[in-house]
Amino acid sequence: GRPRTLPPDLLREASQRLGILSLLGAVLWFLGTLLGHISLRAQSPPGDTRWRSIALPVDAIAAISIIGSLALYAYTRRHRESRISLDLGLAYLIVSSAGIGLLVHFGVTYSGGRAPVNRPMTPEISWIGVEMLLFAAIVPTRPWKTVVAAFVAASMNPIGMLFARANGTWDTGNAANVLLMHYPDFLLVGVAGVISHVVTQLGRHVTRAREMGSYRLGELL
Repeated sequence: GRPRTLPPDLLREASQRLGILSLLGAVLWFLGTLLGHISLRAQSPPGDTRWRSIALPVDAIAAISIIGSLALYAYTRRHRESRISLDLGLAYLIVSSAGIGLLVHFGVTYSGGRAPVNRPMTPEISWIGVEMLLFAAIVPTRPWKTVVAAFVAASMNPIGMLFARANGTWDTGNAANVLLMHYPDFLLVGVAGVISHVVTQLGRHVTRAREMGSYRLGELL
């Protein structure tokens, strides 16, 4: 009746996939920041060197995200059979979602300007929603843990919008509009829970099949 844990080899493979995902996250954060500076150079008048300077807090958020991604990658390389790495993966999901939410909604641009005050409040699926589904399929943790982590991650978009509203860079109108714009991400929380349930059930079926095979082999001997 007690929940079965993943076999060491499946846990090791899950940890390796998490490490690859975190390394990919570091690469994307770096390329996104680099291309942001390059695009600023293309849009700036001749002689403008602002694209060479560090843009705070955009570059700071990217740097912290890169360091966190590389740290998780290093941990998964050294502790390949540790279940703690899977819990750290969910924590990484929340932290990286916070970085995405702040960058997208805080309204700070590389040129030092501000985002338009009146922006359309159109419901959308963000990169955070995509990230939640990826982690649900790659990190085989208990479904309730995945749902909680995904819900917190999806909340980072509304939190980022509230920061933008407090900073005066985005007039969201009614506070409920922040939920209206990002309710698709919250719907994906349930989808992530279903995916996590399927993945963990597959791992338990493998464990159960191995236990039954070992038992029958012992009886035959």
